[in-house]
Amino acid sequence: MASLNHAARDFCFRAFHGIVRKDGLIRCLNTFVVNERRPLVELERMQNQAVDELLRWATHEVPYYQSLAQLGGIDISRAGGIERLQAFPLLDKSAIRTAGDSMFARSLPRSRGAANATSGSTGESLRFYVDMQTKSSRAAATYRFYRWCGASPVSKHAKLWGARFDEQKSDDPRSRLRRWMHPELFLSSYRLAEHEMEEYAQRLLTFRPALLTSYPSPLEHFARYCRDRRIVFPSLRAIITSAEQLLQDQRRLVEEVFGVPIFDRYGSREFGNVAQECERHDGLHVAIDNVFLEVVDQNGRPCAPGSAGEVIITDLRNLFMPFLRYRTGDIAVLSGESCRCGRSLPRLVKLEGRVFELIRTPSGQTISGTFWPQVVKQVSVDVRNFQVRQDRGDHVRILLETFSGLPVDDQCIAALEKRILQFAPDLAIDVEHVAEIPLSRAGKRLPVIVETGAQGRPK
Repeated sequence: MASLNHAARDFCFRAFHGIVRKDGLIRCLNTFVVNERRPLVELERMQNQAVDELLRWATHEVPYYQSLAQLGGIDISRAGGIERLQAFPLLDKSAIRTAGDSMFARSLPRSRGAANATSGSTGESLRFYVDMQTKSSRAAATYRFYRWCGASPVSKHAKLWGARFDEQKSDDPRSRLRRWMHPELFLSSYRLAEHEMEEYAQRLLTFRPALLTSYPSPLEHFARYCRDRRIVFPSLRAIITSAEQLLQDQRRLVEEVFGVPIFDRYGSREFGNVAQECERHDGLHVAIDNVFLEVVDQNGRPCAPGSAGEVIITDLRNLFMPFLRYRTGDIAVLSGESCRCGRSLPRLVKLEGRVFELIRTPSGQTISGTFWPQVVKQVSVDVRNFQVRQDRGDHVRILLETFSGLPVDDQCIAALEKRILQFAPDLAIDVEHVAEIPLSRAGKRLPVIVETGAQGRPK
C-alpha cells in the first residue's frame, strides 16, 4: 500500500508540474540529473556561458551593476565569462543595503520579486528579493540532492527544524494537493524538553518518514534521547543536516543511534540549497547549474584547490535582483580531484559554517541556537546585528545594534519578548541597545553565547 501511495503521488507530482502548471520543474530536474554525469569540461563551458548571459543582463538592466562596470572600466561589450565576472568587486550586505532599488532589474515588474530575509546566522540579517522564476530550478536542485539520499520529491519527509514565523499557511485546493504530494511532518527544533521529544518520537513512528532533515545541534540532542530509550525508526533511509556546521562527533553519534547515513548540505536563504554530500560522503558537490561558487583569499583572489578561503556565490538565475560575487562569510576548501561516485560536479571538501550554542532553561527546555536569528529578524528593519547571552540559567540578555544608532521602540521589544516567552516561559529577558556588538577574541561576532557556569556546567 505504501508503494502504491508513493507511485500515485509521483504520478500526480509529474502531471501537476509538467501538464497543469508547466513551470519547467520536471524538465529542470531531468536536466540536472543528466548534468551531474557530464564531463567537467562540458559543465564548465555551460557555466561560463550562463555567466556571460547573466553579465549582459545585469549590466544592461540593473543600475547598480551598470555603475560598477563604468567605474571599473569593465568592458562588457564582448564575452568574457567567469574572467569578466571576477573583475567585479565582491558584494556584501552593506553594499546591497546602500544600493537599495538600484539592485532591481528595470524591465521586470515588482511582482517578479519575492521578498525574503536572511535569518542573521552571523548576527547580521539582510532583506532582499528572490526572482520568482528561480523557484523551479531551486526545487530541482533540492530534489536532485534527495535522490542521492535514496529519496524522491514525494517521499515522506520529517523536519526537526526552526519555525518560519513569517510563513503564511493556506488551505486552498492547490495547497492541499501540494501537501498530499509532499507529505511532511514538522517538528519544532525550538521545543526540545523531554516530554516534547517523547511526543516527537511517537509522531515519527506513526508517520514513518523516509527522510529526516535537521540542524545538527538539536538532532544530536534528540539522538541522545532516543539512544537512552532504545528508540529506532525502521522507515528512515537517510538524514540531511544543514544550516550549522556538522561536527564529526555529532555525525558518529547520530548515525550510530539511527542506523542511517547523514548527508550534510550547504545552503542559504539567498541561494537555496547549494551543495550536498553524495553517498561517498567525501565533500559536498556544488549545484553549478544554479550558482557559480568561488573560494577566495583575503584579497578576493581565487584560492588554489586545497587552500581555505571565503565562499563567494553568484546566483545564475536571479534576474530580478542579481547577486554577483556575494560574500557568504563561510570558509571552505575546494577539491581539485574528481569524486569516486563518478559525478563531475565540483566539491567542497571542507566547510566551516556556523556553530550555534544550545540554551537550556531551568525547566529543562533546550532551545536551538537557530531559534534566535529567526525571532530577532522579526523585531525591526533597523536591527543590524544582535547577540544573545545566557549569563545564568534563568536569564538571557539580547544585545541589539541598529543602523540608525537609536534604540528599537518599546512596542517591538514587547513583541520580541512575547514571542520568546511562547517557547521559553521560564526565561527572564533583558533587551539592551548597544552601539556595537563586541567581537570574540578570534575576531568573530558570535550570535549566541552561553557564559561560563550559566547552565551549571563548565564551558
